[in-house]
Amino acid sequence: MLRRSVFALLAVALVCLPADSALAQKGAAPKGTPVSLKGKVKQVVPQGLLVESGGKDYGVGFSNTSKVSMTGTAGPDYLSPGMFVQMEVELDSQGKPTKEVSKLSIVEQSALNQPGIFSAAGPDAKPGDVGLFLVRGSVRGNKGGELTVAAGSKPMNVKLSNTVSIPVTTSDWRMAQPGDEVTGDAQSFNAPQGATFTPALAEAVTIKAVMPFQKKKGR
Repeated sequence: MLRRSVFALLAVALVCLPADSALAQKGAAPKGTPVSLKGKVKQVVPQGLLVESGGKDYGVGFSNTSKVSMTGTAGPDYLSPGMFVQMEVELDSQGKPTKEVSKLSIVEQSALNQPGIFSAAGPDAKPGDVGLFLVRGSVRGNKGGELTVAAGSKPMNVKLSNTVSIPVTTSDWRMAQPGDEVTGDAQSFNAPQGATFTPALAEAVTIKAVMPFQKKKGR
């Protein structure tokens, strides 16, 4: 079992640099021995990940300079209030959905991604048109796959298909699970006495989830 105390020692070793050192002044992470990671997550703890790579175990820690990209998919229950989503919806002449939604993605609101209801007909669309629309807005509620989204002047209620697969991209490595695939670069350091793995600090790491993301507790 991964010893959390060893990860704590690693964290102390990484941040306790001399105040007058060049690295400390620049805010850069300490340098160890470069190592390429290509393997799987064995365990997840608050301080980092235990990763098996090349027949060797690494206790991978993360700093504010670590670049992390984690990708995977999720089901309808993953969606929670505040998330900004985009989906394709079939609407009737009253602007009400006529079919379950089978295509949805989580996006970031921006100047190009504004909330609203946009017809697939583009500039040729007329009020009361029926058909396919692109709906973009913030999730207000999610009860058993019944989603309420603030996209237009009134909240829209849509039913998500049980088969919908929502693509998810995050920089939160804490969402990793045992078995997830890990690739990337890190700096390795001498192992503390008694440790059964090599401490490492992530530089740029990609994590691919092999199982759907689960709804976080408290949501």
